Amino acid sequence: MIESKARLVNFIPGANKKYYLTFEVDQILPNMVDAIRDVCLRLSVKRWKEKRSIDANAYMWALLSQMAAVQETSADELYEMYLQWYGLPDVDDKGHIVITIRSDIDISRIDGHWKFCKQSQDGKWKFYLRIRGTSEYDSSEMAGFLDRIIEDAAKMGIPTETPNKKAERERWQKAL
Repeated sequence: MIESKARLVNFIPGANKKYYLTFEVDQILPNMVDAIRDVCLRLSVKRWKEKRSIDANAYMWALLSQMAAVQETSADELYEMYLQWYGLPDVDDKGHIVITIRSDIDISRIDGHWKFCKQSQDGKWKFYLRIRGTSEYDSSEMAGFLDRIIEDAAKMGIPTETPNKKAERERWQKAL
């Protein structure tokens, strides 16, 4: 699969209900044009969103680790709690991904992050919504998720200044 940031720059209606689209792309990989020339392709177009940064992920885990020490739990357990409270549902082309399992089956045996929705009236079935892990978040989604963790860390008295902000503040203090 080839993925690149692109912008539509031209659209020309053609004959026989065909269309000609011209895209401007950020990068071209070696031999990419030759590999796809005159080949039938499946084209999927969606709005570009920047992926969450590695720095944001590291910052989240650093805060969760400090919070876990205070609460005598693990960072992984806190992460799962925050996903349950503030995580975003996994969505495919048909909507949210929901599974139904027998009540006696342990959901933790099924890969992924699952949020309990409800149990059937007869008690035989449970319904779970799949929650995306933060590795699947874009930068905006990650910022919103991280804001919740930062708020709670601050309430616990844990310093929440990012390493970049701290370095910037120290440079300003030295300049004064």
